[in-house]
Amino acid sequence: MAMLNDEIWVELQIGEKMNGNILERRETRKSTTIKDNTTEQVVVVTKSTLALTPLSPTISRDLWTNKIEFLLSVIGYVVDLGNVWRFPYMCYENGGGAFLIPYMIFLCLIGIPMLYLELFLGQFYRCGNITLWGRIAPAMKGIGISSLLIVTAVTLFYTTIIAHALFYLISSFHEIMPWSLCGNSWNTRFCSERMRIHYIHNETIQQVSFNETLLESQDLQVSSAEEYYNIYMLGIDRSKGLTDLGYVKIDLLFCLITIFILMYICICRGVKGTGKAVYVTAVLPYIVLIILLIQGLSLQGSYAGITYFLKPTYAKLKDMKVWYSAANQIFFTLGPGLSVLTTYGSYNVSTNNCYYDALISVIANFAASFLAGFVVFSALGHMSYR
Repeated sequence: MAMLNDEIWVELQIGEKMNGNILERRETRKSTTIKDNTTEQVVVVTKSTLALTPLSPTISRDLWTNKIEFLLSVIGYVVDLGNVWRFPYMCYENGGGAFLIPYMIFLCLIGIPMLYLELFLGQFYRCGNITLWGRIAPAMKGIGISSLLIVTAVTLFYTTIIAHALFYLISSFHEIMPWSLCGNSWNTRFCSERMRIHYIHNETIQQVSFNETLLESQDLQVSSAEEYYNIYMLGIDRSKGLTDLGYVKIDLLFCLITIFILMYICICRGVKGTGKAVYVTAVLPYIVLIILLIQGLSLQGSYAGITYFLKPTYAKLKDMKVWYSAANQIFFTLGPGLSVLTTYGSYNVSTNNCYYDALISVIANFAASFLAGFVVFSALGHMSYR
């Protein structure tokens, strides 16, 4: 920068140079004074250095193809088996419709804020969960590592359950379901084609299913469906416990391998492949629940079960266990803290309004839970009628 008048001429030169992570700054000021045909010059040199934080390398990150694929991915994550089997059970154990009161309270106080927080953090930092917590605070990087280990364990658990479902799906391609009759090679002499539950000395059927001496002495019967699950599919009658697991079930192993292959096909291309898979995985549960609900409502006694589901027992609200179960159900179904939501959010553009995404996902989660409640309790009402 220079300023010129009749008497003074000032020059300022600024230079910056990067040397590794060190920023060097050099300023040179040259002042020239002309007065009465006399020239005076003053030169001032200033040099400073600044240490900079090392920058992480810039890596291009994929983006969701469109907003619908992102929403379906989040909905597919928050709607799972916890909505189908756990929510109706929680209602059954905790006062029917009364359970919905603490559930809705915790959904607003815990579910929506935590879901929004995770989507926001992922969208803001646009990186994986381990790196994300490391950027928030280096000491908190262990949170990301712990969440990775938890997700790994949960994935193995759910994959095993899905392998069981695939086994049943393949076995269902028969005119008569193999678990409905007792004339199969795996059935015992205690098999019963219509379940009759007896509790003997507080010992459940699961604890005495394969103790034939006790079964014979107490005249206890086991359902054909339970024998199919325990003996034919799992083969636990050939295991003596953790010290002797028995042989490997080849057919069940192939089902498990098939599930892992399908999982790899869905995620091998990143969000581009996952975004296409969720059109099926996120929508199909609602379609199946609606079909099962229509079928359940056509059964005799189904309305009695639905009445029990909706009729509140307000006395249960005095029990703190009910409130604990409601809060626990929020974490079980929405799954905050497991790094999945932050990872999904990291593939969004920074201008995305993730607040509305969180609201839509929570509403979809509640709708699936409520729909599953109608399905399960309509079946329970029919079982009670029979």
